[in-house]
Amino acid sequence: MEQGNSRKKIIRITQAALVAALSFVVFEFIRIPVSETTSIHLGNAFVVLGALLLGPLWGGLAGAVGLTLADLLAGLALSAPKTFILKFIMGLAAGLVSEKCLHIREAGQKSQLKIALISSAVALGLNVILDPVVGYFYKMYILGQPQELAATLAKISSIATLINAAACAAVVTLLWPLLFRALRKANLLTW
Repeated sequence: MEQGNSRKKIIRITQAALVAALSFVVFEFIRIPVSETTSIHLGNAFVVLGALLLGPLWGGLAGAVGLTLADLLAGLALSAPKTFILKFIMGLAAGLVSEKCLHIREAGQKSQLKIALISSAVALGLNVILDPVVGYFYKMYILGQPQELAATLAKISSIATLINAAACAAVVTLLWPLLFRALRKANLLTW
């Protein structure tokens, strides 16, 4: 019994590291910069996939760590704290909706795809609202930018975040069934 729990912990930690790495790599190498601090990327898809796979806490942390590291290494250190908080909230939301509200673990394959889509829509929709709003206040009160500049950057961020959300929801919908089947077949699901 203890050996089974130990194996699950190792698998979960490994999968969390992979989610962090994938979100980092996708942000770092497949992104379109829109402004100095905003870009269109698919990193958020891996935050959501991590939350669906690992649950709210592990998935949220894995995605938040990956995209925070991406910010740090992309020269966006001032955005890193905001990124960590927002991506953790996004992963937490996706995991809570899929696990606690819609019970993805007990659902059949067709229902799981619907749950993945609903969970990603909720989490990414929340990000579409929170990213520009939190970014506005963060830029104004933490970074000391003028209100006009913070407002303009928030508008740019809201458009980029909306495009990100649509693209990431499509990626989650395409990848979730493949990922779930592969992990189940390899006996690598921790649930």
